[in-house]
Amino acid sequence: MIAARPRAARPVGDAQSDRLKIAGCIWFSIGMAVDAWAHRNVPALETFFTPRHALFWAVPIAVAADWHSI
Repeated sequence: MIAARPRAARPVGDAQSDRLKIAGCIWFSIGMAVDAWAHRNVPALETFFTPRHALFWAVPIAVAADWHSI
């Protein structure tokens, strides 16, 4: 019979990381809604560099910056 390989320990999340993930998802959703509203209601919006885009893109940039720790 072939011996089974021991399984690697799975990372265990904690309550703080769960709260951070939830806050990031809420922030991203609000930023997406605000940005979509602006694109729909501000006809002169032609630039990428707006506070609405900063709100929207802050979460993906933060995740990319912290990607090495995952």
